[in-house]
Amino acid sequence: MKYDASIESLIHPETLAPLPPSPALPWNTAALCAELSRLAYFKDRDEVKAACEAHKLGDPCFFDDDDVTGTQAFAVCGKGEQAGFIAFRGTQPKSLKDILADTRFKLDAWRGGGRVHTGFAWAYDGRKTAGVSSQIRAWLQEMRAHGWGGQLYVTGHSLGAALATLAAQADFPDASLIIFGSPRVGDALFAARLKQRNAQRYVNCCDLVTNLVIQDLIGYQNIAGERYIDRNGQQSSSTSPITIAADRLRAAALYPLHSLRPWNVPSRDLADHAMINYISALLGMRE
Repeated sequence: MKYDASIESLIHPETLAPLPPSPALPWNTAALCAELSRLAYFKDRDEVKAACEAHKLGDPCFFDDDDVTGTQAFAVCGKGEQAGFIAFRGTQPKSLKDILADTRFKLDAWRGGGRVHTGFAWAYDGRKTAGVSSQIRAWLQEMRAHGWGGQLYVTGHSLGAALATLAAQADFPDASLIIFGSPRVGDALFAARLKQRNAQRYVNCCDLVTNLVIQDLIGYQNIAGERYIDRNGQQSSSTSPITIAADRLRAAALYPLHSLRPWNVPSRDLADHAMINYISALLGMRE
């Protein structure tokens, strides 16, 4: 699969059909979470259901807070002791509610401890009794009551990654967190509450959303668990800031080969945020 610099893949991750669970590909838990995070963008719920079935998961349960925040997510479980997943949708470019959530950068006190991005907290909790957070807690309680006992994974991309982080920190202390292209969500105290958790925070090379300058200025801090993907789509064994900075400079220098093509985004900072580029890297499909 070629590196995808198209505007279409960045703005509409649902454009590419669901990827089949081929035995030739390394469909580990992180790769599956990446694909589920992309499926969270799909509007056709039958298509999501079919994709989950192909991966030998059960019927997905969808959560919506259309009237207040516009937030959407779905959850799906295997049988018995098999894993379960909660996947949050990222930003829809045509959704004013999503844009408003993304741009409310002020840090406010959070019920899980520390201070967090006001817009993300609003998008997750809504009016508290009707937002997706209460819907998801009720779903998990029902699943546990009916005997499901598997490991829970919380995942998402972009805005969805931020919501997944809030969910794992405040509501699901036993869940593993696997996120992609996440902005920073809260302050140092918020991040500290996740320090001992099983968290994997994937950063694809130059992805702008993972390193927003405005967040540096007002007290945000990344959570632990960074997994850096280099310019060639390989997970780097080094998280040295110098090594990463050099890799990003090389990536940016080569990007004009893509930016000059019609319908591609103008910079690698944006192209690296596309969900499909995370997936292709995790599946070893990057050309």
